[in-house]
Amino acid sequence: MTTRNLFTGLCAILLLAGYTSAQEAAKPTIKAGYAIHNSVDLGGHYASQWGSGAMYDTMVNIQSGPRILNQSLELHAVRGEKHFPLFDTLYTSATGFGGDPNNYAVLRASKGKLYDFSGTFRRDRQFFDYNLLGNPLIPAGLTQNGYTFPQMMDSAHYYNTVRRMTDVNLTLFPVGKYTVRLAYSKVLMQGPSASSVHDSGNAMLLQNFRNSNDSYTAALDWKPLHRTVLTLQEDVTLYKGNTNWQIANYNMLPLPGNLLGNSALPSQATIGYDNVGFAINTITSTTTNATAGPYPTTAGSTSPIYIGGGSIQLNPLYAATGVYTRSQPMRTLIPTTSFRFVTTDIPKLHLTGDIRYTSSSMQMPAYNEYFAGLKSGVLTQNLTGSGYAQRVDAAGSLGAVYNLTDRIALTDNASFNTWRIPSIMGLYEQDQSANVYETVGTTKYYSMITAPSATLPAAAITQGAASLNQRTFTNLASVAYNLSPRASFSLGYRYKQRMLNKYLATGTVLSTATPTDNYTLYFHENGGVLTADLTPINNLKINGQVEVSYADAVYVQTAPRALQHYKLRANYKPVKGVTVYGTFNDLERRDNVSLVNNLNHNRSITLGGSIQPNEHYGVDFNYGYTDVFSQSTICFVYTATQNFTLPSTVYTLPGSTVAGSPLPGSSAGSNPCQTVTIGGVATSFLSNTYSDTPTQTGAVSVMLAPNAKVRGNLGYRVTNNNGTVEMLHPLDVPGAQQTQYLSPFASVALTLKPDWVCKADYNYYGYGEQGAPAGPTASRTFHANVVTLGIHYEF
Repeated sequence: MTTRNLFTGLCAILLLAGYTSAQEAAKPTIKAGYAIHNSVDLGGHYASQWGSGAMYDTMVNIQSGPRILNQSLELHAVRGEKHFPLFDTLYTSATGFGGDPNNYAVLRASKGKLYDFSGTFRRDRQFFDYNLLGNPLIPAGLTQNGYTFPQMMDSAHYYNTVRRMTDVNLTLFPVGKYTVRLAYSKVLMQGPSASSVHDSGNAMLLQNFRNSNDSYTAALDWKPLHRTVLTLQEDVTLYKGNTNWQIANYNMLPLPGNLLGNSALPSQATIGYDNVGFAINTITSTTTNATAGPYPTTAGSTSPIYIGGGSIQLNPLYAATGVYTRSQPMRTLIPTTSFRFVTTDIPKLHLTGDIRYTSSSMQMPAYNEYFAGLKSGVLTQNLTGSGYAQRVDAAGSLGAVYNLTDRIALTDNASFNTWRIPSIMGLYEQDQSANVYETVGTTKYYSMITAPSATLPAAAITQGAASLNQRTFTNLASVAYNLSPRASFSLGYRYKQRMLNKYLATGTVLSTATPTDNYTLYFHENGGVLTADLTPINNLKINGQVEVSYADAVYVQTAPRALQHYKLRANYKPVKGVTVYGTFNDLERRDNVSLVNNLNHNRSITLGGSIQPNEHYGVDFNYGYTDVFSQSTICFVYTATQNFTLPSTVYTLPGSTVAGSPLPGSSAGSNPCQTVTIGGVATSFLSNTYSDTPTQTGAVSVMLAPNAKVRGNLGYRVTNNNGTVEMLHPLDVPGAQQTQYLSPFASVALTLKPDWVCKADYNYYGYGEQGAPAGPTASRTFHANVVTLGIHYEF
């Protein structure tokens, strides 16, 4: 018998039993001095899905099977009755246990003025496999020297982790002059996931994910006056990072057992992908290269594989990864001491303030990374080291509201934050170099055939001390004016100052930085905020805000120098039982200086409402439109083997050999992009990349309750993305930029008796990419029907 048939039959039996029994109201249960109320929802899901199982699990992940849909227990002490002395009220509930991806349980208890206790546990299964993410996009049927390369149908960065969250809170004397608050929180995230390393063939890695946070809180609230509260609080957080990496056991190419003189290499190695992310993008040779025995004799062949001796073998002249492991345990201790106060005991004045101090320590006791394969003339590489850093953080804020008159209020909020991160690190490299396989002219080609050279002495590649420091100060002063009971306004001015400083100690060894890179930068921002609250007619409320700011400099390219933010909201109730609302939000940010040209905005409009004239029927509806746009100048490399058309916004830079429009203001030798040699010519390009994602969402729900025993809902939800993005890869597809997600639903609840209710829910899920090609990957389209049947029982 299927799950669906089982629950259908069970509900049918209960229907008959319900109609033949008396329809009396359930009497409250009084026992041991408590009014007790229990309820349980037992049932399960029946899920049928076709299409992409990976996308279904990523977005829905509801599977067939029995479930505890919900459970609750409430105990309330009855006045005058003798009951258990440890609590007056007790409440517990749980949902989702038995196989749902999200589970939740809560326990609350209290005893008069003595204490309040609450504890929660949450468990989330987080599955993700969007196969375009990190995918090298190997085209179907791609063959080189007789070998057809496998396509990657899954994401190179998928994960299937579980996050467990526990929170416990205890408040002693909640309404007393002194209140003590204690709390503990733990978050543990672990499970298998995939990653990659962009070194010698972009090897695919198995990432064994395990990170945790433990947080402790102890606080004392003192109420010396009726409307004054002083709080001293200590927070301690301990982070443990135990994630490690090793080479994945898929997309592997077998190697002959006698190929390598280095016994550290296994009999498998990963297929090489170039650093553009397009598999074997740079292959130009079409020769088998196996005419003179089991190994190629044509020096400089760029083919990662060749056919020889009747089998497919790895080209020993080509980069490959045979062994890769990495571990870098992290330990971070973050203690924070804070003091807060709030008071309204001073006439016409409302004061709030806080000050916080943190001195955290971050330790990486042992970094270990081992590589065996072939890259840049190295057969094995061992990186070891350790690091230590601190973060010393002092911050505070002070806010004041002074009611100058009945209509005018003055407000000022000032905050500061200063932190410094001193650190010291040592990273050492020890290599075994490959021997020269063949020399053509002055070029040496290294090989994995012969044994490596003797182990070289360890060399420091990162060693020394550094410090990053920042100070910020922000002040917002405003005046509020109540023109009338129907109109009030507020005008504010905000000033922000930021100093950023980096210090690298003399004698530090770094691969990309020297003490000459030390800097001290200053940033200043000025802005204004105008708000209005209006009630032009009865039952119509409108509030809006305009914020404008400008900074004289920014630290990163995507940070805005100019910002405008517009917000508007309206709520209207024309008649009883009818509500209509609308919102508008527009955030405009730009840094359109030369060679940056960063523009981005986030605009949204929502319209919605509800109609519920009585308890028998009602309608809820809403519509939303969001447009997220971003553009910025980027540098990229063009290679002829990619065989695609350059974007129209590409500029030719000095040294380029491809025609295009010259970069405005450029001159000979002024190339803002890093020079890359392609075919012996120094070539790089500057493009104005962009991404624009208009998204529309809509939902409508109808509630019907013809009588007290039957209640139902019917509705439809849809999300539509119609975005565009500049594609610099010949095999890119729009993917998530152009999608449609549909989810109609229906539910019904039938009350058989006051303590027995049959429930049924239906949801359809349909995801597609609007006719766009899937690319050289598995399709991401899926459809699913999920039926949930349950029985609610109260006792």
